Amino acid sequence: MTDAPASAPRAVAPFAFLGSDHPMAPRIARFRAAIAERAPDVHGATVHADLTLRPDGEGGLVLHRAYWSLQAAGPDGCSASTLSYHATRDRATWLEFPEDPELPDLARLLARIEVLRYMPLRRCTFRPWWEEDAHAVIAKVKRPRRTADAWRILRAVHAALGDGRAGFDVPAPAGRATPHALSLQTALPGADLSALIDADRGPDLLCRAGALHRAMHAAAVDGIAVEDAHRDLAKDRHEPFRAARGVRIACACAEALA
Repeated sequence: MTDAPASAPRAVAPFAFLGSDHPMAPRIARFRAAIAERAPDVHGATVHADLTLRPDGEGGLVLHRAYWSLQAAGPDGCSASTLSYHATRDRATWLEFPEDPELPDLARLLARIEVLRYMPLRRCTFRPWWEEDAHAVIAKVKRPRRTADAWRILRAVHAALGDGRAGFDVPAPAGRATPHALSLQTALPGADLSALIDADRGPDLLCRAGALHRAMHAAAVDGIAVEDAHRDLAKDRHEPFRAARGVRIACACAEALA
C-alpha cells in the first residue's frame, strides 16, 4: 500500500514501478487513464493505493485486484472516492464512501463517524458517536469472513497482555455486533507518530517505536501462531507494497540514526 498527498505525481499515476514493458502494463495503463479522467481535486486529500497479485500457476504472478482511493476529512465526515479494479473481470468501478461491496455494514451506520483509517474493500476503523459502559471505544468494520478471526485475536492478545506485562497497553474487547461485521475495543491514548517527528526528536522516537514493534512481535500469546519469516516473504511477493513499505521504514530509521 502507498499513501501520498493528492497533489503528488505518484498519486494520479500509481504503481510507477511497473514499466511500459511489464506484462501488467496494459491493464495498469487503463487503470491510470480512468483515474486521470475522473479524479477530482480535493484540497487536503490523501491518496491510498494498493494492488494484490496471485500465482499464475507457472511460478509467476499476475494482477488480481487494485484500488485507488482519494480520501479527505471534512465537516461532513469522511469522503472517499475509490476506483476498484478486478482483473478477473477486467472491470473498474467507482465507489463513493460508505459504498463498499466488501464492507456492507458501513452503509448501515446511522450517523456520521470519525474515520481513523479506511482501507477500501478490507476494513474501516472509526471513532463511534456512542460509548460502551461510559468508556470511549474504537470500532472496526471488516470483511464478514474476517470478523470472527479478528475478534478471536483481539481477545487472545488482551488475555495475554492486558495486564501490561509486556511493557505496553493493548485495547480490551468491548463488544461485537453479529451478524454485522462490527467489533469494538477500548480507546487508548496516543498521538500520530508522523506528527511528532522532527530533526531533534526523530532518532529517539524512531528507536522507541522500533523497540515497541519488536516487543509486540516477541510477546507470547496463546492461540496466535508465531511469525514465520518464510511465510511472510511469500506473502510479500503477492503484496509488493507490504514489502516496499517495510523497506521505506527501514531506510528512514537508518537515515535518522546515522
